Amino acid sequence: MNWTEAWTSAGFLGAATAGVGNTLNPTLSTSRGFNFTQSSLDNAEFTKGFISPINMANVSFFMAGRTSKHLLFNLFIESLSFQRDGKQITLINDPYSANYHDFTKAMNLLVDLGLTTEMVQKMNMVGPAMDQNTLISKNILATFITTPNRGGTLLSKEENGKTVYQYAVPEVSYRFCFDPVVAKEKVTQRFGAHFLCNTMARSGDNMPKLISEQKAADKVSTKSSMTATNKSESKANTDVIDQFSLQIRSPQEVFSYLGVVTNYQLRNERKVFVEVPSNWGDFTGQKSENRMLPIFMINAATSAGKIATVNYEDVNYYVPQVDNGYSSDTMKILAQLVSICKISGSIPPSPAVLVK
Repeated sequence: MNWTEAWTSAGFLGAATAGVGNTLNPTLSTSRGFNFTQSSLDNAEFTKGFISPINMANVSFFMAGRTSKHLLFNLFIESLSFQRDGKQITLINDPYSANYHDFTKAMNLLVDLGLTTEMVQKMNMVGPAMDQNTLISKNILATFITTPNRGGTLLSKEENGKTVYQYAVPEVSYRFCFDPVVAKEKVTQRFGAHFLCNTMARSGDNMPKLISEQKAADKVSTKSSMTATNKSESKANTDVIDQFSLQIRSPQEVFSYLGVVTNYQLRNERKVFVEVPSNWGDFTGQKSENRMLPIFMINAATSAGKIATVNYEDVNYYVPQVDNGYSSDTMKILAQLVSICKISGSIPPSPAVLVK
C-alpha cells in the first residue's frame, strides 16, 4: 500500500478531496549553517545582548555540558588578574600578548584544579521583622496568604528571646568555584575551603566570590584565607595564585578573538595554532589521547571534506571536516551564543509589521 492509498482508506481525505489526486513525498534535509538570518538580528535587544558580557547563567549552561572546559574558558575569558607578593598582575588572553604564555599557564592551572560554576540561592529579607501579634492584628498574615508574593515566604528567627517573622524572597545567582572532587586539598591550601563548590549557601553573604564582571573598575580581587604555613609553602611554588579575578567576554568579543586566532594562524607559511589541552583520554581511559588541540583551524586550500567555506580577497578558506581540533565545537558554541541573544517575534523589517 502506498502513501496515497493509506491516507484515502483511513478516511483522512474526506469528501472535500474527492476527485483530487493527493500524494505524500517524505523528504529529509540537513544543514551545517547557522540557524539565524540578518533580519532577526536587526534590533536593539539583540545588539545589547551581543555586546554585553556573557552572563553567568549562560556560562554555567555551557559548563554543564560535555564541552572541554579548557576550550570554554579560552573562548570566554578575556583576561585573568591576580596578586602575587603584593603585586597586581593582569594576563591578557591574546596570542599576540607578551604574557600570553603566562595566561595559558595560569588558566590551565585553574581548570586543572576544577574551576567551574555553580548556582547559588540566597534569601533576601524584605521589610521589618514582626512578631506573631503584629502579623495577626495588622492583617499582614492574611494579606500575605491572599495576594501574589513573588515566590517569597515567611521566615522565623529568634530575636531578643522572641520569635519574629520576616518576609523573604529567594534570589538565584551563579558564581565560579572549584569542584571539590577534582583537587580539594590543593584548592584548600592555595585559596581556602570557601572557594569549593556547594559551600557558599551555608556561609552567608560575606562569602568571597570569584569575580566575573567585565569592567575593570568593578573587579574586586578575591582573597584566600591561607594560613602562615600555607603562605610559606606558596612562595616556594611558582604556580600558586594568591588572589584572582576573571573578566568575561561578550559574544561579539568571542567572534573578534577567533578573528585574532585565525590571523595568528595564517600570518606566515608555518602555521602556529592556538591550542588548549584535550582531556578526551580521561573519558576513554587512554591517557595518550590527552594532547594539545587547536581551538580553531582554517586552511587556504581545496579539500573534499570541509564544514565551512568563506571567500576572502579571492582566496577560499575552509574549516576541515576531520582532524580539525576543536573547530566543530567552537562553531557550535558560536551559533549558540548568537541564538541566546535573539528575541522572539523578530521578523524582516519590510513589508511585515510586528504587532505586540
